[in-house]
Amino acid sequence: MLILSTLYRFIVTIYFFCLGQTHGFAQSVQLVWSPSNSQNISYYGIYRTTNIDSSFILINTVNHPDSTYIDQAVQFGSQYYYVATAVDVFGNESGFSNMVDTTLNAAVPVELSSFSVHLNDNDAILEWSTETETNNFGFEVQRSQDGEIFTKVGFVKGNGTTVVPKHYEFIDRYLTIGTYYYRLKQIDFNGDYKFSNTIKITGGIPREFRLEQNFPNPFNPLTTISYSLPKGSHVELTIYNINGEVIYKLVDKFQEAGQYTVKWNSIDQAGKKVSSGTYYYKIKALNSALFRKMMLIK
Repeated sequence: MLILSTLYRFIVTIYFFCLGQTHGFAQSVQLVWSPSNSQNISYYGIYRTTNIDSSFILINTVNHPDSTYIDQAVQFGSQYYYVATAVDVFGNESGFSNMVDTTLNAAVPVELSSFSVHLNDNDAILEWSTETETNNFGFEVQRSQDGEIFTKVGFVKGNGTTVVPKHYEFIDRYLTIGTYYYRLKQIDFNGDYKFSNTIKITGGIPREFRLEQNFPNPFNPLTTISYSLPKGSHVELTIYNINGEVIYKLVDKFQEAGQYTVKWNSIDQAGKKVSSGTYYYKIKALNSALFRKMMLIK
């Protein structure tokens, strides 16, 4: 009497391919067993059924001493039951081994678990991770400066189909000062796509402490003053008349590194309109001071 050593485990491996505009999947079940020690074994019979109450059907044979078989004639959503037998050189067949079974679950989508951006000097470092991927051709990285109109700035290749978490990174280099919005366009091999959530960052940390010329200049009654901070500091931005008297304090607080704009509408500290003439604006920050001249013409 032949006794087949235990059919002890199975491994499910999932692959994919595309059929036209529809998703078609080819998946496989790998059976692994301990081969018999008998020198008379010729081959092993692989039996399968999808109904535990029905008979097992021989689907293939494997020559001894091989001890693995890959069943590729399977579909997602179905449950499969397997047993194996050993057949000797005289045609005698053992009884069934123990039974193993598996259900092939539906294909997993591309599951984005994180998406973030941070600055490194003037570069935006985008990082994202996936828990699972199916049919993933890759990620198109898109950028916008208004949060509405996006353009492609790069592409990162995906990992096809996998249930292993993956990490990705993209560097958007040499940003000028401003706010940037980013999103990912995840693209399947068949052209289907979907967008991630949108994230934003204020890019282009200034390299130096600067005070820009107001605009417009001359002005009436409103003008805009811009300045840049390479690192955080307490900031005082003050308007003076030609006699050096304080007219209006526009800023008096701590601010992080970045570019800032503030408007002055030609009023003094009491809220009264000032007269035409020459005025100065001075900024104090980072243990330094800068000033410029402007003209109010009514």
